[in-house]
Amino acid sequence: MIRLRNEAFTGNSLLRVNDLDPFTDVFPDELILEIFLKLHFSKILNIATLNKKVSVLVNDPELLKYVIYRDMTFNPADWTTHFGDNNSAAFDEELAWKALPNNIGEIYKNQFLRFPKKKLGETHVIVWKPANLSINNYKCLLIEKLQLKYCYVNAPKIEVELTEKAEWLVMTRLILPGSLDYSKHKKLVKKQKLKNFESCNIPKVIEAMICAVSIFLKFEIKTLHSQNLTRCLESNNDQPICVRMWGDAFECCPLFIRSIGVNPVWKF
Repeated sequence: MIRLRNEAFTGNSLLRVNDLDPFTDVFPDELILEIFLKLHFSKILNIATLNKKVSVLVNDPELLKYVIYRDMTFNPADWTTHFGDNNSAAFDEELAWKALPNNIGEIYKNQFLRFPKKKLGETHVIVWKPANLSINNYKCLLIEKLQLKYCYVNAPKIEVELTEKAEWLVMTRLILPGSLDYSKHKKLVKKQKLKNFESCNIPKVIEAMICAVSIFLKFEIKTLHSQNLTRCLESNNDQPICVRMWGDAFECCPLFIRSIGVNPVWKF
């Protein structure tokens, strides 16, 4: 019997097996892996406990990296699909592939203590951030390519700054519990720990924009909860700039509302 998705990819449960299976006994490993490569990542999770041989094959690091990159991240191919090919850094598949850790399958199973009993893949988004992209340029892409009904960005001090380098962003889907207190949220974010990452930070405006829009485009998930808002690192007139997205509308402006928390971000 195949387990549910949330039970199929957890530690020792992968080794609960049936001894024999005609499919894995008849076909060579190479062919089975080729078949698995054509499956969506969620399907691979579901077959992980068919038997011991399958559990070993589906935990192959190269297989997991490939399907997670393809199915569970907003990658260069997704940039091309939604925005065209006008930013070379966004569409550098080779750079993005190399930058994604080879053990991303193990990282994906990490638990972030602030969201107990949930794996990183359930609580975070993984998004490719291109180099040389400004808030202004990204806003133009949103309006031109996505034709949002409402797109308002008010960040004059930073709107022309370019992202320094292309990298992967790993940002929580939910605001960090306890981050509503503006006077303490910077210290709180710095204390967060996640295996394989040195530290996390408050997202920059462009990072929050990219993560919120990208994960909505690929999975139709509203990344930013609690009024769909997150505080960002930059500010205007001593007020934190906040980012929010809902439906086909987007807003980025200074707001000082006590109920706005932070979606922390890691990078690799």
